Amino acid sequence: MQGGVQILMSQLPNLESAWWASAVGAIMSIGYSAIAIVLGGAQAKNGLGSLSGRPAPPREKLFGSFNALGNFGFAYSCAIVLLEVQDTLREPPTASKTMKKTVPLALTTTFVLYTVVSVCGYAALGDNVPASIVLGFDSAPIWLTLLANFAVVVHLVPAYQVYGQPVFATVEDLMLRMIPKLDNCAGKEWVLRLGYRSLYVVITTVVACALPFFGAFVGLVGALTFWPTAIYYPIAMFKAVYKPTGPKLWTMNAINGIMCLVTVLATMGAIETIISSASQFKPFSAPGGR
Repeated sequence: MQGGVQILMSQLPNLESAWWASAVGAIMSIGYSAIAIVLGGAQAKNGLGSLSGRPAPPREKLFGSFNALGNFGFAYSCAIVLLEVQDTLREPPTASKTMKKTVPLALTTTFVLYTVVSVCGYAALGDNVPASIVLGFDSAPIWLTLLANFAVVVHLVPAYQVYGQPVFATVEDLMLRMIPKLDNCAGKEWVLRLGYRSLYVVITTVVACALPFFGAFVGLVGALTFWPTAIYYPIAMFKAVYKPTGPKLWTMNAINGIMCLVTVLATMGAIETIISSASQFKPFSAPGGR
């Protein structure tokens, strides 16, 4: 079902035309986070969490922690699409001024929500907290659980488009350059949308269904994209434009180096988790299934 909806949504011309879907996704994200905070806060007195975390063998604990770093990176991977988002903003005021105000606000809101959700959820459920936290509250009203899961599902639709539309634009531009005859083809936009975009969605949907260890792949994607797009590239651009020196330059280089190390560790953790998961799961099985 999700794949079918994405095929339809992928026919939208560009990211700007999907602005309303992005707004719906943001509302859904805040909605299910709020529900998780309320449910977790109500049961936080259970005090089931611990500073040492979930018990596990040392090797599993180590690589699981590394993979978690990749998940953190994925949560803040918006740098991948910042330029595309900025390109859709209406002026005045200038897009750069708008982005300088909204990006810190968005990241701060994300940090606060995710932190409170994780702290309350772990305090309430402890080591038994599931991957989808709202499923862990057995005593919660069924309508509230359904509402939270509905918000999660709805949020996934625009989230896919926010990251997919820039990919579509890049690949389709490359295809027009490699095959100039397509540029003179009547209805070329629909040929590309119905052809390439639909095929892209089908492939990604099949892969997602065949490989059900979602967390490991999230960690890998976060590890591979966070440092290059959110750390290295912005720092490199800042250096090229403003030519920093002294303590500012040293601080930037230190941050760059530390985050690069984090990316390496997160990649190692994600790959190890994927390998271990691959030995336990069968293709197209549900998470946790054999």
